[in-house]
Order: sequence, then C-alpha cells, then structure tokens
Amino acid sequence: MGLDGEEICKWTMDATSSWKDQPTHHLPDTEREEAKMAPPKSKKRPTDRRLTEVEYWMDYRNASHDKLSWTTCVTNSCPIHYSDKNGAGWNPRPNKITPRCKWSWFECTTDTCPVHLWDKRTASHFPGHVDPQEILQMQSVQEKDVGGQLALECDQDDWYLCLHPDCDKHMIAKDFHGFGKAFLDQDSRQKELARRLTA
Repeated sequence: MGLDGEEICKWTMDATSSWKDQPTHHLPDTEREEAKMAPPKSKKRPTDRRLTEVEYWMDYRNASHDKLSWTTCVTNSCPIHYSDKNGAGWNPRPNKITPRCKWSWFECTTDTCPVHLWDKRTASHFPGHVDPQEILQMQSVQEKDVGGQLALECDQDDWYLCLHPDCDKHMIAKDFHGFGKAFLDQDSRQKELARRLTA
C-alpha cells in the first residue's frame, strides 16, 4: 500500500522541480522591485526606550540589588553576591543587557542613565543642569492639599530628579527603583553618627 523507494524519490524530484519553477512570493513585479529597493531595516535598539527597574537595580549600591540573581551581577566586588560568586568559582561578565555609558558620571548628561544615576543623586550633581537653582528646586518640597490631606510634593515631573527624602509625589517610584528614603537619608545618618561619636 505504501510508496516504495523509487516512487518516493520520483515524488521528491517532482516536488522540488515544481518549487523551482514558481516564485517564492506572489508580489506583482512592481512591488517586488520596490521591496528590493527599500532600505534595510535597522537592528539598533531605540535610544528613547523606557528603562526598566532592573537596569537601575544592576548597581550593587542600589537597595533593590539583592533582588537580582548573582548570575546577573557583573560587579566583582559586590558584597551582596560575593559568596555566591566565590562558591561557583566565576564572575559573570557584562553582556548585551548590561547597562553601559561611554561617559564618566560627571560628564553624562542623560538624567535617566542607569549606570550613573546613583553617583549623580549621591553628589546632587546632574550635568546639563548648570543653574544652581535647579538643584535647589530638586531638593525642595511644598505642602499641597491633596484630597483634603496635606502632602509634601516637589515640582519635578519625574522621580529621578526628585532629591527630597520626604516627597510624597515620587515616594513609591523612588522606592520601586531602589532610590527611596533610605537612599536619600544615608548621608545625613552617617553625619549624625559621626557627630555623636566625636562628641
């Protein structure tokens, strides 16, 4: 009932020759020519893409860094993942998804740069914002009436430019990205501890 070897071979040859005789796509000649002349599509990632929280967590100083697996941490001296890396006997290397920047933090004018945001927020210095009043505005809040309750809000549109630890408007976003109140208060806590120890 089945096909023998010779019939299978003949059927395969017929099918192959019929494919060669027919075009692989059914576009009219004019559309086929236009398709050949179209510029190739770029494979570059768009530069204005939305950053994810994980890209901010990659900095080992970030409060949320411990949520990452040690296999994604590319900082060899990371205190959080050091024992896991040491136990495995290798350190992960940067790959395609590892955030990169070609500038030093004090030259990088991208406010959302995940590589340098920690240093910019620590130093309260954002290159490209040359007016000292801008930095003072990032650090200030005003009391506003929100639904019958008083809230502290800054005038910044985005969380990464808000440098006040008590800003209610950006509190959740800053905590989610690992730059919450604990991050902003760490310097004042260290100064208070140093003052007590020297007193």
